[in-house]
Amino acid sequence: MNRDYPDSPLRPRANFWGARAYFDLKNETRGCELIQNTRQDTTQDVEFKNQVSFYAARCSAPSTTTTTTTPASDTGAKTPTPPASHAYGVQVLAVKSAAQVDEMLTRLKVMGFEARVVRDSAGFFKVRVGRYATREEAQRAQARLKQRVGGQPFVVDEP
Repeated sequence: MNRDYPDSPLRPRANFWGARAYFDLKNETRGCELIQNTRQDTTQDVEFKNQVSFYAARCSAPSTTTTTTTPASDTGAKTPTPPASHAYGVQVLAVKSAAQVDEMLTRLKVMGFEARVVRDSAGFFKVRVGRYATREEAQRAQARLKQRVGGQPFVVDEP
């Protein structure tokens, strides 16, 4: 599609579905490439943009100048937090199954948490929440996550 019809208005959707297929095949690199192409070409369709953003969360964010949001309380209110030179996050899940990652990202999003996926060299997808300036903030978020999501979330150092 990209080579044969580069000006097609269907190209973003084709890239999106191609990315989903690569994610299902566990080829994160190629899936992330197509998701990035889709993000650049996304139209005004808000629902489609949300779907693309959901899958883009699997890809590591190359920029450190973006602002993330973290829940200020259990009421769901969000407070913008600029990335610090050193920050803390809360790891909620580490699995090799992309389906489990999708499920957890959806659950966290519904609860008002901004989550992201980090992939390690062993092939694990690590679902993490927040970029907190202090360990104490991260520990408070950890307690909220343990209560609302369950499992054994733990605080991690973020670069």
